[in-house]
This record gives sequence, C-alpha cells and structure tokens, in this order.
Amino acid sequence: MANSVQSLRRLVDAIVANDSALFTKLLGESPELATGSFPQGATRQHASPNFIQEIGHYIYSGDTALHFAAASYRHRMAAKLIEAGANVRARNRRRPRATDPDSDWAHCQCCRSLPIVTDDIPLSSLAERSA
Repeated sequence: MANSVQSLRRLVDAIVANDSALFTKLLGESPELATGSFPQGATRQHASPNFIQEIGHYIYSGDTALHFAAASYRHRMAAKLIEAGANVRARNRRRPRATDPDSDWAHCQCCRSLPIVTDDIPLSSLAERSA
C-alpha cells in the first residue's frame, strides 16, 4: 500500500510539474495509477505533508490523479488518465469530483472541456469526448 501511495504521489508531482515525460513513464509502468486514489490525506493534525504548494491544494482522502490534472490545468494528462481508466465519478472526502461544475476544480479549463458527469453518460464515451 505504501509503495502504491508513493507511486501515486510521484505521478501527481509529475502532473503538477507538467513533466509529461515522467508522467508518461510512470503511467506506462503502472497503468493502475490512473485508477488509484489516496487512502489518506490532509487532516488538521497532518496537513503540511499533504499540501501541494504549486497549485495551492491539499491532498484529501479519495483524491485521484485526475483531480490533480484538473487542478493543474493539464488537459492532455487528464485525457490520458481517462483513456487509462480514471474514474471521473471518483470523489474525495470533501465529496467533489474532478468534473463537477461546483467543485474546487471547476475553474479549470480542463474540466470545462470534459462532459459534466451524470449517471446517464456511458463511461466508455468520456475518453472520446475529452480528446
């Protein structure tokens, strides 16, 4: 578990840094990172290690790489994550999805270009629509 959390954090760091070479390498080596989520995140007692200064956001329990691709304005990376199986319906402990128009991530152009996710949109069509 710790290794997968560390790998997911490396992927998130690559996304935030806009390091597409490292992002592609990590996702290629471990495609399951596209569907992974953080089991734990920021708490009042342990906030600092979970704060990503570059984008001004904390990692929360349930956050996925897609949440951070959206928060970092990484449209192409978000599309690649969706192609790799990222769950656009995944919620963090605060409840927002990366594609929710009322979430913290909604300001992102990346999310505005993705369809608003509702239960009547087939997941198989999302990658095609976001490309």
